Amino acid sequence: MINRHIIYDAPQEKFFQDVRLNKFVDIMEENFKTFAGRQVGASEHSSWVVTGDKIKNLLELADVKDSHVSFEYQVPYTSMRIDCMLSGTNKQEKGNVIHIELKQWQRVEATEI
Repeated sequence: MINRHIIYDAPQEKFFQDVRLNKFVDIMEENFKTFAGRQVGASEHSSWVVTGDKIKNLLELADVKDSHVSFEYQVPYTSMRIDCMLSGTNKQEKGNVIHIELKQWQRVEATEI
């Protein structure tokens, strides 16, 4: 069996509750420290603060029900992580997984083309 590390993994309603109660980032930081053996960096922490709320809003606006939300999924046999995965079933009970790669920009500059 593959040992999978996922920094955050919860049913949609628990995720919503964790975000609303400002527990999401604390859980992420605690789990990151357990898996990585070190504190999370400032930029990653800032990214998680914004990300939780944005994903919650996306699911609410799309009227998605009963999904499962995972963050920082360690891809087996690599050092790579998937930022966010949403999993669940559609109306026909067919399984679906959505992989979301998040980008947090600190600064944007206009350039001439």
